[in-house]
Amino acid sequence: MTDRAVASLVEDAVGRTVERVVRIGQDHGFSGRVFRVHLADGTTAVAKTDAPAVIAGEMRARRRVGDLLGPSIPRALGAATEGDLGVIVMADVTPARQGDWIDGCGAEDLAAVLAVLGRLHGGTLVDEPWTMEPWPRERWHARVRGAAERFPALFGGDVRIWLLDEYPLRFAASVERLAAGPIATIHGDAHLDNVLWRPDGSAVLLDWNHHRPAPPALDLASLLPDRPLTDPGPYREAFGGPEADTVVDLLGDARVVSIRGIVGWAARDDVPIDHRRSIASRDRAAEQVSGLIARLRR
Repeated sequence: MTDRAVASLVEDAVGRTVERVVRIGQDHGFSGRVFRVHLADGTTAVAKTDAPAVIAGEMRARRRVGDLLGPSIPRALGAATEGDLGVIVMADVTPARQGDWIDGCGAEDLAAVLAVLGRLHGGTLVDEPWTMEPWPRERWHARVRGAAERFPALFGGDVRIWLLDEYPLRFAASVERLAAGPIATIHGDAHLDNVLWRPDGSAVLLDWNHHRPAPPALDLASLLPDRPLTDPGPYREAFGGPEADTVVDLLGDARVVSIRGIVGWAARDDVPIDHRRSIASRDRAAEQVSGLIARLRR
């Protein structure tokens, strides 16, 4: 997609002239493509292009939780679609520090993200059913085989056998426990690449197109795939209710469920394995899944 095409979409969305667009965030796990947009009035904004359904999801998130989260979700300035491409234009959160799920973060930065998630979950509790269906046996076996072929040192041998034979039972049990716990609106992709920190230390969550009603512990598992939650205080305080303790207790089950996503990612033929960032992501994911499986196999 050309810069001019991006600029044209942005101009349709906000009704202002664009002077220049610059691609940003290529090394992070954003959905779609992200650009910093320089407007003719001297201000900047951030534009995300993606499929129209994704952009619609981003806009729904702001209608649903924008007032609740305030500056913790980038404010939408407008949106537009043209054919099979859409754009959401957002206020530019700058200056800010970009999170990185590979490198992790310190205790204060983590506390700021936990506070946002606690506010989101505690403020959107719903009384409705949730479940996550297991993949058909053939699909799961194909994913495990694909992961083992691409990364034999990580997903081969005993690990492959455990994933094929034991994991489906663990998955089903964890889904049952999660379904019996609190349900709220979750971010749905709350890893550190999707976090910015403002100079005052407050956190901003990006990429909201996966938000949905689900067990809040799934967000905690995305944020902390293998790191202990040593201080849940910021989350509990922001949550503001006794259900927060149940969410924290279900973190282990949410991590069990997350293994399916890691294996599925490893099996995808379209995931490159020779790019610097991809290699680092592969190694980090390997640490996570090997650690989780080692604990489950004890």
